[in-house]
Formats: sequence, structure tokens, C-alpha cells
Amino acid sequence: MFSHTTVSMGRCGSAAADNRIRRRFRGLGIAVVALTALFPPAAATADDSTGDDSRADVWLVSTRRAARCGQVDFAAEKIDFHQLGDDHRWHPADLDSFLRSDDPDVPTAVFVHGNRAGANTAIRDGEQVLRRMKRHAGQRSFRLAIWSWPGDRIAGRQRRDVKVKAAYSDVQAYYLAECLHRIEPEVSVGLVGYSFGARVITGALQMLGGGTVAGRGLSASDLSEEQDAGRTPLRAMLVAAACDAGWLLPGHRHGLATSQVERILVTRNGCDPVLRWYPRLYGRRGPQAMGYTGAYCCGDSCERIEHLGVSCSVGRNHDWNCYVRAPAIERQLARYTFLNAP
Repeated sequence: MFSHTTVSMGRCGSAAADNRIRRRFRGLGIAVVALTALFPPAAATADDSTGDDSRADVWLVSTRRAARCGQVDFAAEKIDFHQLGDDHRWHPADLDSFLRSDDPDVPTAVFVHGNRAGANTAIRDGEQVLRRMKRHAGQRSFRLAIWSWPGDRIAGRQRRDVKVKAAYSDVQAYYLAECLHRIEPEVSVGLVGYSFGARVITGALQMLGGGTVAGRGLSASDLSEEQDAGRTPLRAMLVAAACDAGWLLPGHRHGLATSQVERILVTRNGCDPVLRWYPRLYGRRGPQAMGYTGAYCCGDSCERIEHLGVSCSVGRNHDWNCYVRAPAIERQLARYTFLNAP
């Protein structure tokens, strides 16, 4: 057994070495942060070991400069588009160039991250989707759009942060709906949303169905054009959905969402510690979260909603990395993004 003196000397030596290492790499760390600010970690987004990069058309759509509340318009100049190039860097683009990349033979997936995700975290979370799509792509091409919204944590009490982001989600639903309705109707689209990102997706589907969310909706002319064109039904995957369990019921807040989809997958985790406290968003008592109990449904809507229990595989976590690595979710991710799969 080591003596007390020996252990103390070892600890002191280790501490001194650690301090030297910290000083040596402090300058390097500052440089890395600066470079990251100039060039988001796109290199990490492209994983050469998972497939042929040329088959993945990856986009970053950021609404972080757009209006977050009040009466908002779809101001394309306030929404930033970037495309991942062959050099693994993000290249500035715009809405028109994104729409020109529409291809009926290439499925499009849109990933919407959750709360408390900064710009770089949004990209890293989207990378998880990209890797798994590549893993199941085979020889198929696909387009992935990472929807980056202002989810950075707001200083102060936790409940205030959540309430503000819930309001942001309604605005994001409008922006997403406007973007989706501009995509060519023949393009197959799969939507993947995590936590508040799922709330954004169901809100966007509500607007595509002719409804409104927090007083916002698409114009009648846009909707009639969509209906005449015969849009390909979408699929949606709601992971750890931070929205009311009853919102997809007919007549409820997002009750028209199911009319716009072929299928909706809802994960259910009764062990999720964050979703457990979702009712406190409304005060002392409120409705349960969809990702905690599952989605309430009735009539025809039940035929389009599929539940996936992940309590055993994910457990007491509310973390995108834990959810996306669950084998059952990865299998369903391939099914809901490559929409021609059974």
C-alpha cells in the first residue's frame, strides 16, 4: 500500500504537470475558438468513413438573425443558407440556390434541433443525422438540411428560458412552413425534430394544413397552389417531443398536422427527467409531454401515428446523443428519411 507521503507527492507532481499543460495549450485553445467562429466545424460534419460524401447534399439553414417574436414575415434575406462543399467548408448560399437543388429522385431530410443548442451544437447534432443517413444510404443520394434556430440558453431561471423558447418555437414553425411549401411538390421530404424541434415541426405541419399557430399561418394563395400541385405526403419523426401530448388531436393546437403526413413517429420515454417536468411549463399542473406519454389520438389520425418506446434504451436522459444512438431510433431514422423505404 502506498504511504500517505508517496500519494501526496504524486498528486502534487500531477497538479504541476497539469498546470504546465494548461498553460502550454491555452494559446492553442484561443486560436481554435477563433477559427471555429470563422469556420463552423464543417469538417466534423463530413465523415469519410460512413459513405460517399458526393451523395450527400448538406445544407445549413439558420434563422438566428430573423425576427423571434411579434408579427413576422418570411424575410429571406434574414435567413442564412450555407452549403457544405467538397472542401468540407460551409459556403454562403441563398433560398433560391437551395430550391434549385430540389430533385424528385433525391429525398430531402430536415433536422430541427432542440433547446439550448448554440450554432456549433446545432451542426454537431445534425452531424449525427448525417452519419446515420450515410450508413443506410447504400448507393442512394440524399439532401439534408440542418435547421438552426436561436436555441441558446437564456440567462436566468430555467422556467423563463423554457417559456421563451416555446414562443420561439411558434415563430420557427412559421419559417419552416414557408420554406417547406416552396420545395417542389414532387420532392419527398422527411422531418426529424428533437425536443422543441419536434414542436417546430408539428406547428409547421399545422400551417401547411391550412391552420394557424399563435396567429400565424400561410396565405390562402400559397395553400391553394400547394393543394393543386398535389404535394407528396411528408413523414415526420418526433424524438423526445416537448409539446403537449394532445396537440395532434382533431381541433387541438396542431390538430391538422396529421393531414399533411403519411406517417408520424413519436418516441416515448417515461424515464426522461426533463420531459417529466414539462407540465410545470404551465404552472403547478399542466398536460404531459408527447415525448413522455406518447401522442393522444382518435379516429383516422391514429392510423398515421406510430409510437416507439425507448425507455429501456435511452433511460433517464434528455440528450440528443443518447436518443439518436438508440438502435431502434437509428433504424426508424433511415425509414423516415429515405421515404421510399418500407
